[in-house]
Amino acid sequence: MRSQLACFVGAALFLCLASTGLRADDKGDLLTQINVSRASMGMRPLNMNPILTRVAQDWSNYMATNNYFNHLSPDGTTPQQRAQQAGYKGNGGWENIAAGQNTAQETFNSWMNSDGHKANMLNRDLNEVGIGIATNGQGVKYWTMLAGIGSHSSTPPPVAQADWKDENTQFSGGPIMVTQQFIQNAAQNDPKRPGFKVEIRSGALRADREYTIETKSEQFNTYVRLENSLGEEVNGAQGNPNAKFTFRPPVNGTYRLVAGSANQGATGPFQLWLTSNPAN
Repeated sequence: MRSQLACFVGAALFLCLASTGLRADDKGDLLTQINVSRASMGMRPLNMNPILTRVAQDWSNYMATNNYFNHLSPDGTTPQQRAQQAGYKGNGGWENIAAGQNTAQETFNSWMNSDGHKANMLNRDLNEVGIGIATNGQGVKYWTMLAGIGSHSSTPPPVAQADWKDENTQFSGGPIMVTQQFIQNAAQNDPKRPGFKVEIRSGALRADREYTIETKSEQFNTYVRLENSLGEEVNGAQGNPNAKFTFRPPVNGTYRLVAGSANQGATGPFQLWLTSNPAN
């Protein structure tokens, strides 16, 4: 099956073709890709809305089950009407669909290369979204993004308020962020290590480069971990005294650094370094 795309804006329907891939990703990766692009243009992120998510997932399920690819239901129901029938109180109906792409990155790239799909993702007025993914018996994935304008949403990982920005070229590398904090003054409790104070910073990392992450202190053993946009730990280290690791992101996206002491009760200053490494 050749990959397909379609987007719905009001009464307009656009169809086009795209390439297939081999990898599998999830809804969080696709949302991250969309929000990183919106942030780069000064737009607010799209928050995941439970009703739009259910409608998008139901539509992906329907298309996968029935080998169907269209915005309109067989009875002529539009995306906006499906959202309203599900109880969505906002203005919803900006829909992108795709079939045959294997990863969130491929789906996002295909949509970005289509004017209609790109306009849906980068509509400045939108603030909520639902994403659904389903696979049919032949292994073909069906993707649905349904966006709207509303006020009832759950908060996604922060994107626009990034603590760092990698402005180095791929071949230059260099420090991106250096912070200094006193462990006893760290403002946040570690949600995964009760009793520990930590510094938490977030920003975008690129899949085309490798990064070095290090915490430094002369007074205690340090700790640092890196989390993806879903809050899952993807790398980390404890030091004696300094913690250090390198990381190459599998996809462009938003990541979060959590840094502090490896031992409870530590006092004194520590530094958090994020450096982009030059390409070989």
